Amino acid sequence: MFGHIDNMLEGFVNLNASINAKIINKERKKEIKNKIVDWMCEQFEKLPISKNSIGILIRSFHMASPIGFLLLLLLCQNRVSCLFVLFVLVIIAFSFFFFDTCMISSLENRIIGDEFNIIDPVLEVLGLEISFKNRLKLSYAIGCFYITAMFAIYYLRFHFKI
Repeated sequence: MFGHIDNMLEGFVNLNASINAKIINKERKKEIKNKIVDWMCEQFEKLPISKNSIGILIRSFHMASPIGFLLLLLLCQNRVSCLFVLFVLVIIAFSFFFFDTCMISSLENRIIGDEFNIIDPVLEVLGLEISFKNRLKLSYAIGCFYITAMFAIYYLRFHFKI
């Protein structure tokens, strides 16, 4: 069963790569990503706290943000606030699909100076090799499930008053 899912995810990764290649070449995309991360690092360096503390705070935010977005969606009382949360999630998802990586992961890796990825513990539990391809495939799977679940929660809350 996992082989079938792996093949589907591999196809999704390849489809996304071919669509991206038609929009912008890989080198230019990497250059844009690096410029964005450089700019964010410059902004964080202006803060009066150590680089290590900044990196740990960013990683902590990153690890907690999926639950944070879920709680925001569940606790928001009006439709506009919930739509704003979904809009932010869509922007994050498009950014991930476009750059083939999470900008927050790139930022925290740059600041802390390691290669840890938020998806690594899941890969370890599943007994899969920690590689760029496996990180990408599993991130797509979890991300698609998460986004679908968030939209389903929104739909159920405001269409069925749950």
